[in-house]
Amino acid sequence: MSFIGNLALILLVSMPPQRPMPIDPPLFSTELGLTEAQLDSISTIRYLTKKELIPLQSELRMKNLELRHEMEKDEPNERKIMRLADEIAQIKAQIRKKNLIKTLNVRKVLTPEQRRKLKELRMKRRPRHAKPRMRGPRWR
Repeated sequence: MSFIGNLALILLVSMPPQRPMPIDPPLFSTELGLTEAQLDSISTIRYLTKKELIPLQSELRMKNLELRHEMEKDEPNERKIMRLADEIAQIKAQIRKKNLIKTLNVRKVLTPEQRRKLKELRMKRRPRHAKPRMRGPRWR
């Protein structure tokens, strides 16, 4: 191990343990008046969800790569492309469901008043002139 590596290891071991920072501070946490316990619960929910999403996102990237590879062939296999498209749709649905579960679990942590206030804050944040986002395939 190099000198810098040893030095980094010594500094890391000698540092006092600290409370880990939440993955991302929840949006509107100050405005909602979240308690420390609520922040900890939300942080845990978000951490566990992100941890569950990693293999799904990795699998999704692999399937998209396979699909692109097949589409670039001179004679692409239509069956394989359709199978990959179905697999990609299933993975995206799993990711969506996990994110919905996360949202429901975070809502359970909030009080009814905090949920009402969150809804108000989100409505204020949304631009009034914004058009709905277009969904669908993005061509690259």
